[in-house]
Parts: sequence; structure tokens; C-alpha cells
Amino acid sequence: MNALRCPLVPCSRENDPTATNCSKCGTPLRQHARLSSHAARLFNRGLEAARAGQAVEAAEQFAAVVLWHPRDLDARVALGWCHLSAGHPDDARRQFEIALQQSPGLALAVRGLASAVAPRRSARSADRTDAAGAGRRKPRGKAKKRMARERRRGRRR
Repeated sequence: MNALRCPLVPCSRENDPTATNCSKCGTPLRQHARLSSHAARLFNRGLEAARAGQAVEAAEQFAAVVLWHPRDLDARVALGWCHLSAGHPDDARRQFEIALQQSPGLALAVRGLASAVAPRRSARSADRTDAAGAGRRKPRGKAKKRMARERRRGRRR
């Protein structure tokens, strides 16, 4: 049988698998195991809600997991994507940046961050175009098609 390790870092003692408390520091081992499994249940509920298109409900589930386990990158990235789906790019950007601080180069976080930053860039460039474009003629031909394509891409994100 596998030994049960105490979850407290300073202790980390190997305990008997049937122990209810750590033999060194007295930490309740069974309650810690229940809390760990509860986070997994919340994560799975979040996945179910996200698949059902309920971004806000999913975000609540993932946020609870991140609150209890701040280094859980899967939950943090999923929370970022839920914020993005719910139309909160600033919250999404913050979650993706934290995930990238913990694990630089994490592909899903990199893509999420790019998606969260893209709406801000297109909004800023649209503001500049509107301000600078007063008195200019309307785009025609290829430029008109390109602008329409960019607008459609912005709506899908």
C-alpha cells in the first residue's frame, strides 16, 4: 500500500494509508483528501457548464477551484476562456497572464492572451481610424473587402 503524505510542506511525513491524522503534526489527512476531491468535482462541473454554453456558471466553478488551488493551471486557463466567452476580456487577460507567469509558453494561455488582447487592439485602431478618417473618402475594392473581413473576425471572438 502507498503511504499517505502530509499535505503541509514543512512536515511532509509519510503516514499509514489508514491514518486519519498526521503522526508528526496532527494535520487531518482525511479532510484534506475530501477537499482535494471537491476541487475535482467543481472543475468537472465547470467543464460541463462550459460545454453547455453557460460561460458565467462555468467561470464560477473554475474560480472556486482557483481560489482553493491558485497553482492549478488547467482551472486558471479554463477560467480565462470562460471570462473571454462571457465578454470580459480584461478578466480573461489577467488569468492568462497569471498562468503564463507560472508556466511560460503554455500554449492555451498564449492563445487565450492573444484573443483577449485582440479586441482591445481592434477597438483602439477603430477609434483612431474614426478620428483620423474624418474627411477621407470611403474605402473601395480590396480595402473595403479587407475591412469587412476584419469586422467579421472581430465579432466571432
